[in-house]
Amino acid sequence: MPISRSMVGFLDNAIQSHLLLKGRLRHAVLTGHAWTTPQEIACDTGCDLTRLLAGPGLDPAMRATPRVQEITRTHSAFHACAARILQLVNERRIGSAERVLGVELRDISDRMNAEIAAWQDEILTESFRRNAA
Repeated sequence: MPISRSMVGFLDNAIQSHLLLKGRLRHAVLTGHAWTTPQEIACDTGCDLTRLLAGPGLDPAMRATPRVQEITRTHSAFHACAARILQLVNERRIGSAERVLGVELRDISDRMNAEIAAWQDEILTESFRRNAA
């Protein structure tokens, strides 16, 4: 995928899909029932964001930037934390699941989303410069 405005939209969708996942996790904690397995949620390879970050469409030089590396790291941590929440739900450790959801996952998600937003700004700035030239 070329670095363009379409990538900004793709990244918006990635943020939204992870917000939806947080909502599903919150529902699992509230009801005490997981809709999937911790193993499935831990595996981020089925996620569109992972396919972008690890796939052939992203230039290797871009993939090596500190920003993209941090997005990759926090995205992986997001899925690992989500899996931990589901494991706690399955173990009926709802109080612990609530704490992990409300503190740890929130912090990871906030960092990931901030990095994605900063990347989007960089993409838009570069796109504007190219179009102005």
